[in-house]
Amino acid sequence: MTNQCNDNDPPRGRPAFDRIFQALQTLEERVLAASILIIAAVTVANVFFRAVLNSSLTFAEELSQAFIIVVTFVGLSYAASQGRHIRMSALYDQLPTTGRRLLMSLIAASTAALMFLLAAYSMQYVHTVYVLGTRSPAMNVPYWPCSAPTATSPPFG
Repeated sequence: MTNQCNDNDPPRGRPAFDRIFQALQTLEERVLAASILIIAAVTVANVFFRAVLNSSLTFAEELSQAFIIVVTFVGLSYAASQGRHIRMSALYDQLPTTGRRLLMSLIAASTAALMFLLAAYSMQYVHTVYVLGTRSPAMNVPYWPCSAPTATSPPFG
């Protein structure tokens, strides 16, 4: 019996880490599913209102845009945690197991650094939107609560 390591598996032997990792993945999956369903429902409702009732839902575009942002950032985090982010595998496939593990560690470290950089930029953006008091034109809600999840999702990638 050989002990093969699947590159997409989370590290084993740390039960607390495994539970936290699994809980975050489950949360991300549910947020992604709900967001995509909301985008679809709002779009279908808006098409119905335009075609049948000759009136448009004024908030549809803003709501869809907010959920597309959520899907983008949470989806990025989820893809990175699954090891399914874009990568060049020609070199990786040619390396022995030790080289693969080292390269995967380098990829994970550089991805983490990029996620923290994106988180810093996101926090600056959310702070600027909060200070300016920017509100959406159709729904008249503050932008910063809608943008706040994007500032916290990149580090969890």
